[in-house]
Amino acid sequence: MDIEHEFNNLRKELRSMQFFLRDMEHSKLDSESLVNWVEEVQEAARELEDMTEQIVYYDRALVWDKSWTSKAYAYISSRLPKLKEDFEINIPQKRDRYLRPNLVRREEQSCSSGRQMRQPDEELPHETMGTDVVGMEQNEATVIPWLLSETDNSQRNMVISICGMAGLGKTCLARRVYNNQHVKRHFDCSAWVSISKTYNAEELLRSIIRQIIHKREVQATPDEFDRSSSAALVSLLDQCLHQKRYVIVLDDVWSRNAYTDFSNLLQNGKIGSRVIVTTRDHHVAASLSLDSRILNLQPLPESEAWSLFCKKAFWTDPNKSCPRDLEDWARRIVAKCDGLPLAILTLGSLMSSQDRSSLNWKHFYLGISSQLSNNEMLVTMSRSLMLGNDDLPYHLNQCYLYCCSVFPESRAIKKNWLLRLWVAEGLVEDKRGMTSEEVAEGYFDELILRSMLQVARKDESGKVKACRMHILMREVSLCVSKAHKFCAVLDEQGATADDVKARRLSVQISIEKAPAVHPNNKKEEAPLSRLRSLLFFVDDRASAASFLTMSPNLMLLKVLELRNVPIDHVPDECSICSIYGT
Repeated sequence: MDIEHEFNNLRKELRSMQFFLRDMEHSKLDSESLVNWVEEVQEAARELEDMTEQIVYYDRALVWDKSWTSKAYAYISSRLPKLKEDFEINIPQKRDRYLRPNLVRREEQSCSSGRQMRQPDEELPHETMGTDVVGMEQNEATVIPWLLSETDNSQRNMVISICGMAGLGKTCLARRVYNNQHVKRHFDCSAWVSISKTYNAEELLRSIIRQIIHKREVQATPDEFDRSSSAALVSLLDQCLHQKRYVIVLDDVWSRNAYTDFSNLLQNGKIGSRVIVTTRDHHVAASLSLDSRILNLQPLPESEAWSLFCKKAFWTDPNKSCPRDLEDWARRIVAKCDGLPLAILTLGSLMSSQDRSSLNWKHFYLGISSQLSNNEMLVTMSRSLMLGNDDLPYHLNQCYLYCCSVFPESRAIKKNWLLRLWVAEGLVEDKRGMTSEEVAEGYFDELILRSMLQVARKDESGKVKACRMHILMREVSLCVSKAHKFCAVLDEQGATADDVKARRLSVQISIEKAPAVHPNNKKEEAPLSRLRSLLFFVDDRASAASFLTMSPNLMLLKVLELRNVPIDHVPDECSICSIYGT
């Protein structure tokens, strides 16, 4: 058909679209028209990807069977004109007609108002967890002695890092020890600033100075102080901290670069001064100082999680205890929180206003997944949990979403198995001098250090051998996966025809219990032709055989995971061959 030139142009266009969509991953889409347009671009990109891979498939197939010529001609003739029209006319016209004026206005407003920044000492709603959270006493008893210790052998002052995943109560713990009366009396001065992902170092320095000294000590007018340069502020801070024993909290530090901006805090003041850092990233905690103390927060044990939930959900009851007829569903709700204080408090507060009927609580539990993106309180919590995901570079984001959406809830994931799957899925970038498995292992370690994956098992030497997803983090990420058609999950909830338009399908329940994607339903066979990956997490021979006999609709399948299925050979009806040489 002599389409080589057009085919190469389409591949270049696909690459450009993929980079555009990567950029949009981290953009705040606050316009419905922009969201809709990006979704259209995503769908067009998927169509183009389908077509390019299908053409490659036909090209390879023609080498060993010329009868594929008519199929290739019919496919390309029906798809190519529509895709060209979308790329050259429809998508650009919609952008120019509906979006360009709005985007220009937004850019002008952004330039005039300056960069949006979280103000010092301003708490986000999800951080205000209160200071009476169950289970904080033990952690508090660890941190306070570090603060009050007088036995420093080093001339440098101590950094105390409170580290852990979102929602564990890092800020809450720091607030408790910061406001402790023994701590207040021990130090000459104190300050608290919230760093966040976007911050202005000069403004935060000004905030620290204002908190640790009296206004009369500032040898400058307010206007001069506000206009002071970074160097002048650092010099003033040196003077303020000289010969004072201080405690300063740097809350919500996201990067080592952020801490470097405030490293002068370790070079001043009396021996015994302290800096408390809260962070989600173990990289940050480990790199602060040789004299640092690191407290890695852990989820609450089951008994403490239950106590905290009852305290919040049944606060009007004298004993703050759960009624017997609600206990079964209440415990299931608490289990969903997986020991995360933020989730326990949010769901407990939400349930405190619910009608106390077993049926109502059952419906709430079964609908938690959908409410994470619809209920206002749960949406706020979800945004907090997803902040770490938003901060991930694209390659780590894809690997993280893969863990969330492919594997069943609470499953321990063997590290070597996961790394091989990432490589097979094409999620691992090429790096000179390193094997794909070595690069993938770097991704794995990074996700562990960023508190995105939890350690499930270590070997005798302390090396991580398996990981797991936090249950609620997985639920939140599943919403993202579904929106981007990253992976469809066939579980107790079932899967719609639209779900299986995804590139991946994770089968977590017997096919007989999910009629929406039953192979005998002819209407659902077409969407399955999009599949690149098919993974089974059920020991159901019949389900696997049903899917595998659909080989004509699974021509582009690249990853087939059958380790959980009790079969020792591929069904005769299924033809599996390698046309890519892998």
